[in-house]
This record gives sequence, C-alpha cells and structure tokens, in this order.
Amino acid sequence: MKFTAVSLFVLGGLASTTALAADLPAPMEPVAPAPVTSVALFSWTGAYVGANVGYGWGRDDTVGIRSAAGSFGNIGKFDPQGWLAGVQAGYNYQMDNFVFGLEGDVQWTNIDDDKGLRVSTGGPAGAVTASGKTDLDWYATIRARAGVAFDQFLLYGTGGLAFGDVNYRVNVTSAPAANISDSDTTWGWVLGAGVEYAFTQNLSAKAEYQYLDFGTDDISGGIYKTTPSSQYHTFRVGLNYRFSGL
Repeated sequence: MKFTAVSLFVLGGLASTTALAADLPAPMEPVAPAPVTSVALFSWTGAYVGANVGYGWGRDDTVGIRSAAGSFGNIGKFDPQGWLAGVQAGYNYQMDNFVFGLEGDVQWTNIDDDKGLRVSTGGPAGAVTASGKTDLDWYATIRARAGVAFDQFLLYGTGGLAFGDVNYRVNVTSAPAANISDSDTTWGWVLGAGVEYAFTQNLSAKAEYQYLDFGTDDISGGIYKTTPSSQYHTFRVGLNYRFSGL
C-alpha cells in the first residue's frame, strides 16, 4: 500500500513536469550578424583634362644699357603683370596615399609692362634716353607631379620644363638711336605646388602656384647691349574632368 502511493506521487510529478516543459517557449534560433559593407576610398588614378584662369606678375627687372664705351647705368625698371587663362591635361597614378603623375598645360597671357621707360640718366659713357616694353604672350609647361592624398584631398608639388614667347624691347631715343629687341620662344624651368579637391569621381577643382624662370640672355641693337631677366610668379584656379578607369 505504501509503495503504491509513492509510485503514484512520482508518476504525478513526472507528468506535471512534462506538461510544464511543454508549455515553455521553443528556444530561438541564433541570428546571423549583418554583413560588413566595405566603403571604397576615392582613387586619383586616371587621365584628366581641364581649364584654368589666374594672375601672373614678373619679378622687378631693372634695365641697364651698356656699350663698348662703358655702362650708361640703369634707365628704368619693368614691372609686368596681368591675367592668364589656359588648358591642361595629365595622368595620375595612386599607390597607397601617394599620387604620382605627369601634366602639360598651355597658357595665354597679357602679362606685360607697357608703361615704358622714359628715364634720362648719365654714366661713364654719357647720357641716354629710352623707352621700352616687355610682355609674355603665351607659355607652356611639361611637369611631373607628386603628392599625398587624403581621400578626396590632394596636396602636391610639381616641376619641369617651361617654354614661352617672351618679348623684350628697349628703344634708345637719344643719339645714336637704336632698337634693342628680342622676340622668340625661350626655354626655362618651372616649380610649383597646389591643392586639389574631388567633388565627385569625375570632377575636381584645384588652386596652384607656379614660379617660371626663362633665364637671362644678352641682347643687342646698334652699339648697345642689355640683359633682360624673365622670371614670373603665377597663381591660378581650375577645374579638371577625370576619366574613370583610364
């Protein structure tokens, strides 16, 4: 009799436990984590073309005239300045954060000084009066570029060859009168630096400074000689259109 009661109690407990377990919610399946989407950084690699506008000014050029008789001293100073506009094209290649490239450009300018020289002076060779003009009609450069990219920002330096049409004229109006002039394509070098920002994968804007040096060379006319200096500073802003995948 006692055994039967205990057995019934145990069986009842097991039945209650089984019913309670049946009422518990089923365990939830584990949720897979969301896939991580990688964001591609901007790439500067590719070809581009563009246009620019800017302003340029020449280094002060003190004009001196001399002859076999000696120096007539300084007869004035050229201070050329003016606007410029042009086009450029190039190619960039990016490795990690470093960007290397090659760029060429052609600029049309009105950088000149047409105030002329109207100065009388004396010297060991006597007195002379003169007028003159200097201007840079156009120039072009072929340059390497190297810089560091911060995603869509690019800081870079640039340098290479420059050539342009530099015109230089000094007219001696006192006796013996003469025309000292030179107008031809002159070669030199260029150095500069700039910053560029890409608004989209295809469109970017830049601001750039350049220093151009076309050197010095004696020119003569009649009995006179002079040595022009042709160095220029330029600052320009521009837009580039980039061909993705090229």
